[in-house]
Amino acid sequence: MRVFFSDRHAAHSPKSFMSKGQIAQCPETPERADVLLESARAGGHQIMDITPFGLEPVQRIHNPGLVEFLESA
Repeated sequence: MRVFFSDRHAAHSPKSFMSKGQIAQCPETPERADVLLESARAGGHQIMDITPFGLEPVQRIHNPGLVEFLESA
């Protein structure tokens, strides 16, 4: 299986998120990304770098209002 991964995953470290209407501590940490990456490697999966394509492909298939909402949410 191909696993898409970027060093930018380490920057994804929110402090909290909404779960069942309550603010909870977020389990997403740079350390978790490292564990998942190493597990994928150990499982023999092919690690692929992420290729940025910009917003054009997203805008082709999604409503402009949704794209605008997600950009500013």
